[in-house]
Amino acid sequence: MRVHLSSALLIVHLAVITGCKTPERIPFSAVECPEDRALVYVYWGKFWAKADNLTISVNAKRVASLHSPGYYPLILEPGVVQLGYSVQVHPIFPINVGKTISLTLPVESGKTYYVAYRPWNGGWWPQLVLVDAAVGETEIAKCTLGKVYE
Repeated sequence: MRVHLSSALLIVHLAVITGCKTPERIPFSAVECPEDRALVYVYWGKFWAKADNLTISVNAKRVASLHSPGYYPLILEPGVVQLGYSVQVHPIFPINVGKTISLTLPVESGKTYYVAYRPWNGGWWPQLVLVDAAVGETEIAKCTLGKVYE
């Protein structure tokens, strides 16, 4: 028992010294869609394990970074957009996998779209999938805000 207590105290001490801190997670908050733009919520719903490092791209430009469960609102010009992703599969060995174009989506002014990242979508390869508003609103409610890609 004494060994376990001293180990726990050592871990707490190291966390305090190194400034270990859990990043603040901002809960889902709806965004107003401008009349002349389209709103696309890209999200990664609850996954069986906590996961990070999902990078979302729009027309081959990296725009957001997500964790699970996480989301990011994209305000886009109307037209056809190509959404893609990459995900770091292991934190120690930074191997990225993904698709440059996972979903081609025509978006219209004043409309809201929900695009879900599905790690296991009935096949071997994860996908970005357009879901209907009812499903998207339910799933995204449990997500927290991602961040702008750095």
